[in-house]
Amino acid sequence: MKTISIILIISIFLIISSGCVSSANTTTVSTAGLYLDPEGTLPTDNFDARAVFYCIVTLDQPSPDMTLKASWVAVETNRSAPDYVIKIDEVVPTSSTVVFKLQNAGNFWPTGQYKVFLYLDGMETRVIDFDVHHDYFSE
Repeated sequence: MKTISIILIISIFLIISSGCVSSANTTTVSTAGLYLDPEGTLPTDNFDARAVFYCIVTLDQPSPDMTLKASWVAVETNRSAPDYVIKIDEVVPTSSTVVFKLQNAGNFWPTGQYKVFLYLDGMETRVIDFDVHHDYFSE
């Protein structure tokens, strides 16, 4: 009888405590892309060496207790070490659209291959590849 009481108490405790656990974050990245402009009207995966890079992310059901991170990486370029991390941006989104920006303040980007890694609450959700070239004839 004592064993049944203990099992009953544990069962009731588990039922009650399972109702008190908060639900998991259901936020997902619905779209993510690279653009030449912060409005997202000029999509690209091939930037000029003088460009500003914009990564625009749209979240499905953003949550005020989540973080979104963009890690900009020079994978293989003519002037940097392989897989060189250029910058990491981390935000707590206040809307469903987040615009990340990477700028090289008056300098040219090294030509080559790049990636931006997107993390939602520390979990990698997207990787976007892009290239940087230099148009020597436009100068």
